[in-house]
Amino acid sequence: MKELRKAIDTAYAFYKDAPITKRSGVSKMKHLHDGDEILKLLGVNLDVRCAWYLHPLFQTSLSTTRESLTKFSSEVVWLGMCYRKADNSFLCTSETDEFVTVPHVEIPTEVKYMLLADKLQNYKDFKRYHKGEHLRTEELDSYFNKWLDYLDVELQWKTKHPSLLNYHGS
Repeated sequence: MKELRKAIDTAYAFYKDAPITKRSGVSKMKHLHDGDEILKLLGVNLDVRCAWYLHPLFQTSLSTTRESLTKFSSEVVWLGMCYRKADNSFLCTSETDEFVTVPHVEIPTEVKYMLLADKLQNYKDFKRYHKGEHLRTEELDSYFNKWLDYLDVELQWKTKHPSLLNYHGS
């Protein structure tokens, strides 16, 4: 549990200068805490939860966050790096709008759970704050559904954890 506390503290420090999202006005830590609740429900281990709290650091230039990450186990850092690769493999851009599904990439199961927490949480916020207002509403809605369908094929989360269906409003 010490490593989890350290990961949470590191995320707070990372967000200290810009703790609120620009578009929705929601705390960035709320996204992490909500995702952690999903991960706990999924029964993941502490390394996955630590990597989840650190995932925003992996999405930035690693040269600026390298020192912060040296405090964590190699497993946590590996999961964070795998998350970065998988998440960046399919972003919502005009180049991917016509994709029928998420391109197949080798993703460790633990990282798929992190992606599921991220997409469920982001989709919930998208529907609450941006759907119908954002210029790319249709594309974003399709993007989230492609990820959630892909992750269901991979994890069978809709069958194993039907309570999560209510989380994103399906």
